[in-house]
Amino acid sequence: MPIADKQSLLASVQMMADFFWGPPPEQGDDLLLSNYWQPIETVLPSLDVSAVKAFESIKAGLASYADRRALYENLEEEYVRLFINDRQGLSTLPYASCHVELASGEKALLMGEPALEMRQRFQSKGLSTAEDIGEPPDHLSIELEYLYFLLNKGWADNDDQLLTEASSFAVEVMLPWLLKLEKELVVQKPPSRFYPPLVILLISILQLIGKIETGI
Repeated sequence: MPIADKQSLLASVQMMADFFWGPPPEQGDDLLLSNYWQPIETVLPSLDVSAVKAFESIKAGLASYADRRALYENLEEEYVRLFINDRQGLSTLPYASCHVELASGEKALLMGEPALEMRQRFQSKGLSTAEDIGEPPDHLSIELEYLYFLLNKGWADNDDQLLTEASSFAVEVMLPWLLKLEKELVVQKPPSRFYPPLVILLISILQLIGKIETGI
């Protein structure tokens, strides 16, 4: 993979991690900048048709906002409704543990096996999450930041073992539960304009990472 493509893929993973922490006020400005999406546009030709359509949907939705404050408020409302406000038992929480089905057919609660496994992965690499984050280690953004670490260090150190782990982590750990999350998002009412296509785009990015070749 060319160096420019590696940097764009890394930047795309970081962008996704930032998105799923929730929209900060200044991001409303960033999203409307012409060069903000350049990393994703660089990797887009390597993604599947569904990702291209999802990206077009995202850009079309953003173009409908002339007021950046209105864009931020809409994204904040959508994020809270989909990922935080679980008084009615949300099925779209951004934690891998919440998308594991138990033998009873019910979904697992927070801090299930995926969270414990993520904690072990951090410990094996001498990593830890910041104390002020206050989120379980299987939060989507934390998993994406771990994936970023594996890719960045793997390429920087020419470490095939880390790149192989990045590939398997993307496809075997993250992809299964994100496919479940995608199905839950598309049936939410009222329909959401930003995060469902964003998850479709992320899924295709993970599939691309799963195809990364080592030894180069």
